[in-house]
Amino acid sequence: PSTTAVGSWLGSELIVSDMDTVADFYRGLFGWEFQQTDEAGRFAIPNGGAAEVVSNAIKGDKEYWSVFFAVDGATDPRSRVEEAGGAVTYEYENARGRHLVVTDSQGAVVTLTVG
Repeated sequence: PSTTAVGSWLGSELIVSDMDTVADFYRGLFGWEFQQTDEAGRFAIPNGGAAEVVSNAIKGDKEYWSVFFAVDGATDPRSRVEEAGGAVTYEYENARGRHLVVTDSQGAVVTLTVG
């Protein structure tokens, strides 16, 4: 069982097409240095937070920030999203758990990680 509080920010991913250009931008803006974490083009940003940069060759053809929040799987997160006026776009599982990519009542996208 997870000890992470429901609604807690778990981390972010930045999906990009040009890693060098975006690295230069965030280095100049915040002083961030990207550290490659695997052969597939994933990079960590050691900025004291949980951020990862991913090539859009892995995640799709758009540039965007993806934000992850913790939810409780015992309360059926899909139903809670729909009752609150949002929609589940898709679900997937990986080594980090089960994820629901949702749009809120205004159309903003967020990923919920079931813990």
